[in-house]
Amino acid sequence: MEDIYQLLDKIKPRPGMYLGKGSISALAQFIGGYDYAFHSLGIDNPEMPPFHMFHEWAAHRFNWYEATAGWSHIILQECEGNEARALDVFYQVLEDFKRLIPIAITKVSIQPENRAFYEARQAETRQLFKLNSDEYTSVIADTLYLIEFSDLFGYYIYEVTNDKVIGIDRRFKTKEEVVKRVKAGFGENLYMVEIARDEVERLFKKLVMGS
Repeated sequence: MEDIYQLLDKIKPRPGMYLGKGSISALAQFIGGYDYAFHSLGIDNPEMPPFHMFHEWAAHRFNWYEATAGWSHIILQECEGNEARALDVFYQVLEDFKRLIPIAITKVSIQPENRAFYEARQAETRQLFKLNSDEYTSVIADTLYLIEFSDLFGYYIYEVTNDKVIGIDRRFKTKEEVVKRVKAGFGENLYMVEIARDEVERLFKKLVMGS
């Protein structure tokens, strides 16, 4: 089954045939429908690098503070509303993004004291907002992976329990920022180990692919 990048390669020379017009907004709608179809059918078709990171990459590429507006809006704004030009720029930015790789991973093993700290924070939140346990519960990760990417893209946190990714926290500019976030959730004392450099890409692929 072809992934999103193979599909985008097909669209590039003939956008009108797939999208109806050469427009970045039309492409964004097409990709949204593509993702919805896969999720609705329960089909997992991961790609490397994960395309869900692209909106953060667009913000990074154009020095936007955050990417809540979405990648298509960012690129369209940078192209002064020119849909056709924005579509061309999308493909230029995409080629850079496809070369993104993880360059370092720090593994954080959650210890009993970290779990206790996390649960205490949850209890404080429930009390503050007057929530019962049914209204505010979450699975606690047993392992966190702090992943540094190439091209000064920064860090992501992958939250894992029983070898399954249960959450992704994105994107931190520095190692100090990402460690500060983890300590805020799990306490000051962290058991951290650096993954061997020759294992970094294999581990990241395993996290993304789920196997």
